[in-house]
Amino acid sequence: MPSMSSDPAAGDRPPPCWPIAAGWLITIAAIAAGGCGRGPGATVEGLVTIGGKPVESGYIRFSPAAGGGPTAGGPIEQGRYRAAVAPGRVQVSLQGYKKVGEERPGYDPTGPLLPIMEPLLPSDDLGPAGEKSLSPGRNTLDFAL
Repeated sequence: MPSMSSDPAAGDRPPPCWPIAAGWLITIAAIAAGGCGRGPGATVEGLVTIGGKPVESGYIRFSPAAGGGPTAGGPIEQGRYRAAVAPGRVQVSLQGYKKVGEERPGYDPTGPLLPIMEPLLPSDDLGPAGEKSLSPGRNTLDFAL
């Protein structure tokens, strides 16, 4: 049977694992910095109005104009929106609502008052007017309907 090392400095310690940990950290950093092959993104923000008044509440959606690819968007609050999207040609869709009243849920007469919202647009599709071009970085798009 082989004998253990008699060198007290060597001891029975396992080999140091810092080279393995450093290798993993370098690998993770390289993957994160690479962004999985995607180029720089874009942010888009702006104001949505109907008849000169800011849309109280709604949602804006950006879809690739050529189809395929991710769709992105965000809420519209008091006419303002902000979203992170992929740059390029996009088709914009809007949904806008206005508060027309409040009601309590039918199942809980003591519950909180909930807003009654009414759509402002007959369709969320803006058609050809909704096709826009977004460049990498910051973009501003206002919609006056």
